[in-house]
Amino acid sequence: MKKIFPVIIFSLLINYSSGQDLTTLMRLNDFSISLGSTDRASVDTSLMKARIGKMNIKISEQLVYLLRAAEYYSTKDYENSSSYIQKVRINFKYPEYDNLKFLLFIGNYSNLKDLNNAAKYFYIVNKYEFIDPQNMKTMRSEIRNNFKKDDFDDALSYYFYYHQRLKIVDEIEFAE
Repeated sequence: MKKIFPVIIFSLLINYSSGQDLTTLMRLNDFSISLGSTDRASVDTSLMKARIGKMNIKISEQLVYLLRAAEYYSTKDYENSSSYIQKVRINFKYPEYDNLKFLLFIGNYSNLKDLNNAAKYFYIVNKYEFIDPQNMKTMRSEIRNNFKKDDFDDALSYYFYYHQRLKIVDEIEFAE
């Protein structure tokens, strides 16, 4: 039963999160499985101590927040997802986690109709240009589905010069 539960959770995440960084989720899932990989408590405890002893506790805490945010996002609970993703402080050290972090930021803010924060994080994503193309496609889709073109253009105006802003808004391809 102990090994089936993570598989069920992971399959639910895959079903609900086709646009997310699945590689990152798989790594987090593998880590969670490895902490309880045997049926003997003493061995599991030793494995856990050895594995966590090699990890930076602060980073592992951030990854737990990231996974929780992804779980809530996959069930369309954007309020709780947003509260967890705001706790993640990875800051560009781990590109694969930043990919997922910014996807969750923009997806949550878009679905919560928070125009200003969605534009702010979309500006950050475009400024650093490190987001996986599949995640960028998902971000554009979330923005397009939740905002009007003129409103999003106005929100971006705080961050971009006119010609840069028009190019970015055109890439989102709002339906008119």
